[in-house]
Amino acid sequence: MTTILNQIDCISREIRNIKIYPNYAVRFINHKNELSEGYQPLFSFENIITEDYRQSIKTLQQRGNYYYSIDISFGVYLTEVQSDTLQYLLQSLNSKRFAVQLVTNTATTLIGNVYEPLRIEVHNHTKNDEQGRDKYEIVIKGEVTNV
Repeated sequence: MTTILNQIDCISREIRNIKIYPNYAVRFINHKNELSEGYQPLFSFENIITEDYRQSIKTLQQRGNYYYSIDISFGVYLTEVQSDTLQYLLQSLNSKRFAVQLVTNTATTLIGNVYEPLRIEVHNHTKNDEQGRDKYEIVIKGEVTNV
């Protein structure tokens, strides 16, 4: 019999930032993802608002092989001053050719690699209500064998 203690973890994990790399910058070596030397992130999203952050990593199985279904999203608030940044986001993302690095206050996780790229989409949730809280949502999806 295996006994599992159901204890609350006293460590509070909080997302700090998310870095997006081209998928070819991450190699799959010795059953784990490693960032190749010399690559800088294409985007680094700082100050992630935890209320807007949603993460789902499901373990699935097909023909005896396990894999993970990734579904992560977070809000990005852009002002009119940052309209050039928004245009660059829209042109650069919305495709399946990325790897991401999730950075919390306790750990760093690298998901996606040259063989298993992730799809990143930009969704427009602007309300045009003159409140200054127009939000875009970054959605990261994919299926990978290693997390």
